[in-house]
Amino acid sequence: MLFATTLCWLSLGIIIAETDPFTSGRLVFAFFYASLFLSFVGTISLVHLVIMVFIFRRHEPLFRIVGKTFKGGLIGASVLTGVIFLQGLALLTAWHAGFFLLAAVSLAIFFATRPDSATHSTS
Repeated sequence: MLFATTLCWLSLGIIIAETDPFTSGRLVFAFFYASLFLSFVGTISLVHLVIMVFIFRRHEPLFRIVGKTFKGGLIGASVLTGVIFLQGLALLTAWHAGFFLLAAVSLAIFFATRPDSATHSTS
């Protein structure tokens, strides 16, 4: 995960350094936001994983902790990338940011309170 995150940040740096946003087309902006999103996912997931494993000393299998931190990374990266995208279009207001935050908190609560499919069977 660390290697992939590093590659995403490297690709974002190359896009920023090598393209001109005033003459670039939509494809460059799509690559920019995609690499920004993936960089945020990896970074947030790694930071969350380190906190869960080394600070809180969770005693569950690592694949379950990675799954939880990846969901948190997806939620956080979606909010950050969405807010940055709206700011780039000059459409960001406090209401939009509040709705993004409310949606993120709602998703996080949903995933935190949902029972795991491995521990609860339907039969």
